[in-house]
Amino acid sequence: MQCATAHKLLSLRIDGELDDRRAPDLAAHLRDCPSCQAFARELERCAAALDAVSVSEPSADFGARVMASLPPQQSTSERWTLVRGLLRPLPMAAAVVALALGITLASLMNGNTTTTPTAEAFESDVYAESFSALPEDSSGARYIALVTDGGN
Repeated sequence: MQCATAHKLLSLRIDGELDDRRAPDLAAHLRDCPSCQAFARELERCAAALDAVSVSEPSADFGARVMASLPPQQSTSERWTLVRGLLRPLPMAAAVVALALGITLASLMNGNTTTTPTAEAFESDVYAESFSALPEDSSGARYIALVTDGGN
């Protein structure tokens, strides 16, 4: 048995929940393991100290005092007013989305399709615009020509 398993079983034994089937395995491990013997003694000492602590029952008015110290709750109507205020812009947003979708679909159905440039084409255009002022024989201009023309 590994010590980690023995520690779990010792905890069950302290709580009175160790089953009779596992008790002999734990006892055999404790006979041979000084570390777990020390752990068992410490666990039993802690359990005895906790048992010695007296627990007092709360006073009869404890619940009432706690409830009185809490801030007042919002009424249900106040909460719904807040929710309605947060939801008010949703119909307008839905209408805008529907309009955009309708325009897009109508454009596609009429054959007015535009292509979106690829990332490579966009990058190529940006390079060309950014470095158009370079002298033709500079290495920068040669690089831009290579990038924009694909090396041709």
